[in-house]
Amino acid sequence: MRQYRVTTLPASEPLLKAEVKNHLKVDNTADDDLIDALIITARQAVEDYTLLKLLPQTVTEYFDGFTDPLELSTAPMRTVSSVSYLDVDGATQTLSTDVYKVQEYALLPLVSLKADQVWPTTRAEAEVVTVTYTVGFDDADAVPRILKSAMLLMIGFWYEKREDSIRKMPTQAEFLLRPYRIMI
Repeated sequence: MRQYRVTTLPASEPLLKAEVKNHLKVDNTADDDLIDALIITARQAVEDYTLLKLLPQTVTEYFDGFTDPLELSTAPMRTVSSVSYLDVDGATQTLSTDVYKVQEYALLPLVSLKADQVWPTTRAEAEVVTVTYTVGFDDADAVPRILKSAMLLMIGFWYEKREDSIRKMPTQAEFLLRPYRIMI
């Protein structure tokens, strides 16, 4: 089993409050806190649906051991900071970059062995391998416009309909996001 968590959140959001307010046709400050929350919620919804992180953020992912390759859970790849593991004695070791390479252009990034290398032996327990990496588009300008448009549609729907609905997201937003969705 593997799981990941975002350990450093993005420093900003892909949409500015001013552009969202313009989309919503809101010209007062009464709902600014709600709009800020909806921007974050829409980004998270797009990220969960597509498996893409929209802005730079650090992810720590855990694996039950080494497999070749280790498939990371989110993209687009920026850098791998470290690959560490628990050795058979339970001590944390950091794997040298001489042992692995990062294939960042796969559908989801891969960490795989370099030629003539072998994975080290790990302790026999869960979550013994940890990969820390940074993913996300460079900045808000680099986020594909179609993803931002989907966010605007979601925010507009949620702003208008402040109660739960049967659909997970507006149909138009799902349509826009579908080509970017990574299926695993």
